Amino acid sequence: HSRFYLTYLAEQTLPLVQHEPQSAGAEIQGELDNIRQAWAWAASQGDSAALEPAVYGWWQFCSWRGLIGELRQSLAVAIEGVRMVVATANSLEYSQPALRLLSKLLAIHANLLFAQGVDEEMAVQAEEAIALGQRHGSREGECLGYFVLGRAYQEFEKTADAMAAWQKAIML
Repeated sequence: HSRFYLTYLAEQTLPLVQHEPQSAGAEIQGELDNIRQAWAWAASQGDSAALEPAVYGWWQFCSWRGLIGELRQSLAVAIEGVRMVVATANSLEYSQPALRLLSKLLAIHANLLFAQGVDEEMAVQAEEAIALGQRHGSREGECLGYFVLGRAYQEFEKTADAMAAWQKAIML
């Protein structure tokens, strides 16, 4: 059930963000209860294979529909679940996909903290997203991490550091 509905969500991502946002959003809305259950189960299990393809679509859908509180909570559960998988993994090879996903989840979650004014925590999560992205091959997590870190630096009135972080994001 979880993999089916998260795959469904992942398949709706491109139409949602590029081609047919109204139609794709309505499609997702029609299956929202199933998608919520699917996300909750996969997040609690730290199922990176199911979560990774769906994370961007979930972020965009929730943002589009104004479900920011739900998004923040669901990402926090996923972060906790993925951290659990990484902590109990037998090898780096097994935990590598989870660490790449963790980089993305942290960067997205940090970005959401900006609206709350939680700048210190935002910076810490962005820095962790960058480090994980660099070590484990998550360009998305690293790039978004730099973008969010730039936002944090801007709030700290460190303009030069903000510009440097944004330049790294642009280069990635």
